[in-house]
Amino acid sequence: MAFALAASSIARAAPEASLCPPPPGDREWVRVTFSDGVLGAADDGAVAAALASELAQHDLAVCVGPDRGAAPAHPPLAQITIRARSVDALVIRIAIDDGVTQKTVGRDLALGALPKDARALGISFAIDELLRASWLETAMSKRSARAPEPPLAVKEVVRESLPASVSSETLAPASADAVGAEHRGALAIFVAGEHAGGGQTTFGFDARAALALSSRIALALRFGYRSALPESTTHGTVDASLLLVGASVSFALTPPARPLGLGSFVRADLSREQLAARPNADARASSGSAIGAQVGAGLAPWLRLGGAWRLHLELGLAAPLRAVAATDDGRRASATTGVTFASALGVSAEF
Repeated sequence: MAFALAASSIARAAPEASLCPPPPGDREWVRVTFSDGVLGAADDGAVAAALASELAQHDLAVCVGPDRGAAPAHPPLAQITIRARSVDALVIRIAIDDGVTQKTVGRDLALGALPKDARALGISFAIDELLRASWLETAMSKRSARAPEPPLAVKEVVRESLPASVSSETLAPASADAVGAEHRGALAIFVAGEHAGGGQTTFGFDARAALALSSRIALALRFGYRSALPESTTHGTVDASLLLVGASVSFALTPPARPLGLGSFVRADLSREQLAARPNADARASSGSAIGAQVGAGLAPWLRLGGAWRLHLELGLAAPLRAVAATDDGRRASATTGVTFASALGVSAEF
């Protein structure tokens, strides 16, 4: 009698599969669907229960069928479908849509050689093996930077599946600095505008190339063209245009793999500015060119557009090391003196 009571108590404590969605909470879960009653209601339940018992060791829940009632708090780690491959259902197909690695894996399983009362356990073992095989991809050192960090439950399953010498190295939680480290650089095009305290307002574009020095630090070169708004003076109008070349160092303030992030930069630019005077009929003027230099810094939020593409916004301030100015009777007409407010919007492609 004592043995019977103990056995009954153990049976009641064993994890069971529930109907979907699973109970609310933070527990990760997988969904199992039996296509067209492939095994019969009783055997379907036995498979779900055996799988629930197996995955409960890693704090993973199992639910059966489509969602009933409220939507789940978060999507399943995997969608498992079991269907018959033969009329007598002695060969079944197990297909897993893996939400962790974003791929589909599957296998055929012959049940004829298994005793009927062992088939549920055999199917649950086959599903467990497929999940482990698929999730092993998360241990790869070359995993994409845009791949999300696997849940702790998945890491534990993989850790158990690998030799200790391997898992201790590959499954250590990735630091924020390691994310995105495989990108070696980027090419970008920007539209830009500046307004200097001395009155000059320019608009134009940049072509840029960046080289990653680490996962968060990059060195970039830019080549740009600017055209200034005409400046009216007492004796005419001054037009200005310039070519510039600059170098900058940027630092990602947030992990680079995030869809939305923030960076900072410091920059130094050299420019060759062409000043063209258009005098009034009763005035005389001369045109010329000059070399200018300035340094600046700013913030640069970004938004991932998908794949290797990012959208960038830059907002910064700059100060002249060597200012350029046009004068009319000793008064500055167009000048890069004073503090310059700079902004730019662009897209980049990482490589």
